[in-house]
Amino acid sequence: MPLRPIDLGRIAYRYYINFETMGALTSREGAIRLDNKLTDEMVLALISAADEFENIQPREAEMEELDSLAENYAVLNIKGGGLATREGKTNCLLQVCCMVFCGMVRVCIDIF
Repeated sequence: MPLRPIDLGRIAYRYYINFETMGALTSREGAIRLDNKLTDEMVLALISAADEFENIQPREAEMEELDSLAENYAVLNIKGGGLATREGKTNCLLQVCCMVFCGMVRVCIDIF
């Protein structure tokens, strides 16, 4: 009997979604599931909780800048425990990136 990929496997392969994230997205457990009517905030919360962002860590030295970004540029509520969590920081940065990408805001970053 030949092995054939399932549809979810094809989606994960095509979009580089790892196994744990795909499992969380298709799980019947949890507050947010793909079969719910998802709001923009819920979609960002799902994406922010993805294992692909596991290396993003909030740092105390960044809190002032993150607070400023969230206050000035985050249009949606930041779910996931606030900016002091990996999910909250990721959510905030995704919102700012979306605003910049859409040309709705220009963010100047002082590197030095």
